Order: sequence, then C-alpha cells, then structure tokens
Amino acid sequence: MAAMSTTVDLGLIQKLTNLSDINRILNETLAKERALDVELDQLLSKRADLERSFLLLNAPTAEALELIHEDCQQMLQSVQATSVLAAHISGKVRTLDTAQSRVQETLSDIKSILDRTNCINGVQAAMDSQDYETAANFICTFIELDAKMASHRELFEDGQEDAQRKVLMEAKAQLEVVVDKQLEEAVAQRNQAAVLRYAKLYKPLGKQAEGLQRFVDFLRLTVAGKARAGYSTMAELLEAGKKADFVATLSLLFKDLAMTLEEHEAFIREVFGVSGVLEAVSGLQLECDSHGSRLLARFAEAKRVDRVVSEIRGRKRLGGGSSGATLGGGNKEGGPDPRQVDVLIAELLRLCQLSEEYNQFMLGKMRDALGSAQGQLTAARETNFRSGPFNVAVRELLGQYMALEEFYMNETCSLAVRIDESSPGSLTSSLVDDVFFILRKCGLRAMASGSVQCCAALLAELNNVVSNLLKESLGGKVAAQGAAARLLAAAPSAADLAGRTDTVPSSAMEYAVALNNTDVSSDYVVKLKTELEAYLSSYMNSPGEREKVRSVLSDLSKAATDLRQSNTRALEQLAEAIMPRLRAVMDELATVSYQLSDIEYSSREAEEGWAHHLVASVQLLMTWLQPILTTNNYEGLLHLLLDKLVSRLEALLGRKQFSQLGGLQLERESRTMLSALQELSSRTVRDKLSRLSQMALLLGLESAEEVLDFWTPSSGSGATGGGDSLGGGMTWRLSASEVRAVLLQRSDFVRDSVMVLPL
Repeated sequence: MAAMSTTVDLGLIQKLTNLSDINRILNETLAKERALDVELDQLLSKRADLERSFLLLNAPTAEALELIHEDCQQMLQSVQATSVLAAHISGKVRTLDTAQSRVQETLSDIKSILDRTNCINGVQAAMDSQDYETAANFICTFIELDAKMASHRELFEDGQEDAQRKVLMEAKAQLEVVVDKQLEEAVAQRNQAAVLRYAKLYKPLGKQAEGLQRFVDFLRLTVAGKARAGYSTMAELLEAGKKADFVATLSLLFKDLAMTLEEHEAFIREVFGVSGVLEAVSGLQLECDSHGSRLLARFAEAKRVDRVVSEIRGRKRLGGGSSGATLGGGNKEGGPDPRQVDVLIAELLRLCQLSEEYNQFMLGKMRDALGSAQGQLTAARETNFRSGPFNVAVRELLGQYMALEEFYMNETCSLAVRIDESSPGSLTSSLVDDVFFILRKCGLRAMASGSVQCCAALLAELNNVVSNLLKESLGGKVAAQGAAARLLAAAPSAADLAGRTDTVPSSAMEYAVALNNTDVSSDYVVKLKTELEAYLSSYMNSPGEREKVRSVLSDLSKAATDLRQSNTRALEQLAEAIMPRLRAVMDELATVSYQLSDIEYSSREAEEGWAHHLVASVQLLMTWLQPILTTNNYEGLLHLLLDKLVSRLEALLGRKQFSQLGGLQLERESRTMLSALQELSSRTVRDKLSRLSQMALLLGLESAEEVLDFWTPSSGSGATGGGDSLGGGMTWRLSASEVRAVLLQRSDFVRDSVMVLPL
C-alpha cells in the first residue's frame, strides 16, 4: 500500500520536454494504475466472506457489531483513498496524452517546414538540370504544403515564409514559360512524344484546364492536317474529271478521328480525368463538323443531289414526267434514270451509315467516360453532340435519300409492271419477282439508314406500292381475263392429259399466270414483312424505335390479306365458270331413280353411274389445270369447286324419293366420290362430302327410329368436321330439321313417326 500511494511530482512533469521521458513516465503511471485496480479488486472480493461470516453469527452482540462497524469503516476509507488516487492518476494520463498530441503536431509542422525547404532546393536543382518533371512535382508539393501550413505562420521567422514562397513562385513562373515554349515547339514540329511530355506538366503546375485545351488543340491540328490532305486529293480527282471516292475519304476522316481518340484516351483520362475525355470528344467533333460537312457539301455538289431531288419533287407535284435528264439519260417519260438514282442512293446511304457508326462510337466513348464517373449520357448531352453542322448535313442527306428512294421504288416497280412477261414453264410472270426484289432492296436500305423517321416513311411508301400499284396491276390482269375463264372451263380431250401444257390456249395461260401472281404475291408480302421484322434489332437501337417501325410493318399484313381475298374471289369466279361443264352430269343425276328393287340395286353396282362420271369430269379438268396453277390456287380451286358441286348435289338429291336400297346406293356412290376426289388433293375432302354422306346414312336406315342410335343430345349443333366423336356419337353436319326432311324422303317411312322423333 505504501508503494502504491507514492505521489508524483507535478513540477517534474511540467518540466519534461523529451518525448521518450514523457512516454516512460506515462508507462510507469499506467502500471501504478493497473496495480491499484488489482488491489481494489482484491478488497472487493472479501465482501462475500464478510457477509457469510455475518450470517453465521448465532446471536448478534454489541461487541461483534462494533467490530464489524470498525472493519466497514476501514474498508470504506480504503476504497475512498483508492478512488481518489485513481481519479488523480487518470487526470495525469489525460495531461500526458494532450502533451503527446501537441508534440506529434509540432513534429509534423517541423517536417513540413523541412519539406518546404527541400522543395525550394529541389526546384532550383531540377531547373538547373532541366529536369522539368521533377521541378513540377516539387512545385506541386510546395503548393500543397503551403496550403497546409497556412494556420501555423508563427513557426516561421519574420519574412522567412514570404521569401520561400517568392522563390518558389519565381521558379514556377520560369517553368511555365519553359513548358509553354517547349510545347509550342513540339506542336510545330508534330513531335507527339514531346507534346505528351510537356502537356503532362500542366497538371502539377495547377494549369490543368489550359494543358487540356492545348493538348486537344494539338489533336485537332493533327487530324485537320490529314483531313485537308484527303480532301485535296479528292478535289484534284474531281477537277481532272476522274471518279472520286467520297465514301473512302469520309471513312478515312472518321478513322483518323477514332484512332486519335483511342490512342490518347488513356493518357487524357490519367492526366486530365473524365472531363478531359469529354473535352477531347468535343474538340475532335469540331474537326468532324468542319471537314465532314465540307466533304458532304462537295458530294452533294459533285453528284448534283439537290438538282435531282428538286426535279423528282417537281415531277411528283405535277403528277407526271419532266423534261430532260439529270443523271446520265432518263427514262422514257423524261427525268432521272432510276439506274443512276440507284447508284446515287447506294453511295449517299453509305455516307449516312458511316456517319451514324462514327456517332455511335463517339457517344459510346462519352458513355464509358461518364460511366466510370458514375454518371450517364443525358439526352441533352447527346442532342448537343448531334446538333453540329456535320450531323445537320447528314440529316439533310437523309431527307434527300427519302425522296430518291421513294422515286426509285415507284419508278422501278412501275417499270416492272410495264415490262411484265411470262417465261415458258414458269407459273408466274416476271412482275412478281421483280417487284418484290425491288421492295426488299428498298426496305432493307430504309432500315439500314438508322433513322426511325426515314425508315417509317419509306416502309409506309412500300406498303402503299403493294396496296395500290401491285394490287391494282394484279387485279386488273385477273379482271381483264374474263373470257379466259371460260376457256379454262372448257373440258379438254383425253389426248391433252399427257402432262403437257402446250395445248393450253395462250389467253387461258395468261389468266392462270395472273391468278398465280396474286397467290404468290400474297405469300411474298408476308415473307417480306417477316424478313424486315427480323432485321429490326440489327438496325434500330431502342425498343421504342423498333416498336414504331413494327407498327408500320403491320400494315403489310392487311395488304397480304387484301391480295389473298382478291385471289379467292378470282378462284370463286373460275369455279363458277367451270360448273356449266358439269351440267351434263348433273342432268344425268336428275333422271336417276333411287326407289330400287333388289335386281335394280345389283345392276347399278356393275354400271358406271353419275358419281363415276362426275368424278371423271372433275379429274379431267383438275388434271389439266394442275400443271399451270400454283399449289395454293389448285387446292383452293378444287375445294371451292367441291363446295359448289356438293351444294348442287344436295339440292338435286333433296327432291328425290328413296327406298332403303336407294339409300344404300347413294351411300356407295358417296364413298366412291370421296375415295376418288381424295386422290386429287393433299388436303382432306371428307368435310366437303360429310353432309352428303350423312344423308346417305339416314336414307339407308332400317327404320326411322334407328337414327336415335346415332343422334346424341349435342348433335345438330352445326359443329365443323366429320367422323365419329368420342363415345360413339357422330358429329352431325345436319340439323334436326334437316334430318327429318331427309328421313321423309324415304317412301316407306311414315311422316307422323318421323315428326315425333326426339331429335
């Protein structure tokens, strides 16, 4: 206890100036404090024993209580003394800690003063040895230290700080003059390594913005020199009357711009930061605006684009041709030659595509730079980038492209219609392939333009060509061949059925080609729409743009439907024209009786009746027509013809009376027709004859009540299709009233029993 109560001489502590002595006394004090804590814990640990002894007393006595009271007082005094000592030591520790912090701060200031002095000496030595990088780093360090020491002026002797700053600022000014001069010389000599060296020094000199501007000016100067050389070469070719490659020249300009940025991007980002990359993009874009717009203007002048577009728009306003040809001879109506316009479009569109590819590259660099800085390329920034003279010129070219493409599409499609011809052995004429080749070419070029407005407008014009020019041309050819329909309906002789089409009259063949053109065109429109939609993701960047173009393309579906409907109407007319050739067979059926005896039923089985004759006539006609019709037209005509035949057969058979054997004979004839007609079609014809087959089934029943074995509660609902449904019930094509009417055709069925059937 005596050792622990040793007091500390405060006077000795206040005289301490050596950091090691302070740390030593601090450690001794902390050791004493820990010893006191241990002693205090030992005293407190005796409390439980004392309490236990107190409880063990059998009878409290005044003496025992007095002893306990004295012990408690002694313990309390000991604890209070310990507490006071601990508080005293804690205060001394805090005092020592504060002193240590002040010493550390003082030492740091002293180090800064020494560093400032070293910077002064280092700058002077580096300037003498022309080590400008080291000098710039010393200047940057001095400026940082000077800002840090601003609150400790009392550490300097009078005038010492100002003297150091003056020396440093003089060295800084001297270095700035040297750097400016050396950079100018490096730029004049196009010495890229020297430019990089001296441009890097502007950052430590605190002139980062000026250094960035000078470096971007150097990049622009480099690109400008190459651009002028390329333009001069192209201009010389034009003046000499030779062909100049505008696409290659513009591509070379874009390549120089992109490679310049790509090559120096890492340097700019390291020295000047993200804003430096954005500034470099803006500076290079100024060169693109200057030289790119100049190149596009020269292209428009050399190709006389404005004059051609003006002439096209003038012809469009007048609704006809115009005098003279601007591009290498015109068409027969005067005006630009579509072939020359096609060449112009290809070159113009390639220029626009290259421009958009360059724009996307530069915008991508801006996005990458902003992405690294946790920013994003705003719509305003992109709009500002695209608002320069070059992109304005590109948009003007796109507007002219739209006029040229619209002219080319209409002129070449009209020409394809005018020169339409058929080749021997071909089911279609040249019109179909020519028109859709042109439409596909124009549609893909419109999407490749990359402009959603341009693409939407041209695809709308493409749909207009299909819906008007093509549809009217095909419809007119079909309507103009009414007489040929009658020729097609003429039954050929057996000699014509050797697989030859040379016996088909030319007018009939022309009509067949017109039908085939309509059928194939409808399919081609659907294929064209599907193909163009497949290219959407390749040419349109945003989902909104793709959806807008897709909405325009959806109009092609209606055009395809209109062509299909027109084709169906023509086939219906043809089927109607064929029907008179089958009148003889129908007349034969009108004379046939179905109230048969056993002998008549047996004799009918050996004879070739009306059903055989009808099938033979249909086979003769369809075998003759099949080689000159497309598969769709052939199948469509056959099924339309069957619809009309069945309808006529039902009407004729509905006026006859039947015996049971007559019904069985009709069932046999319906099976004969079904089997023979099925061979003519790749599609099922069972549904065409299902009503007739059901009539034959009803007419061959033993009794009228037997129909209930086939009739179910859901029968007679008019469901499509034939055959047996699940559970053995038939899917009836006849309604309940029609079933009764057929049963009443049986001469041996009583009317009252038929009418009370629960159908």
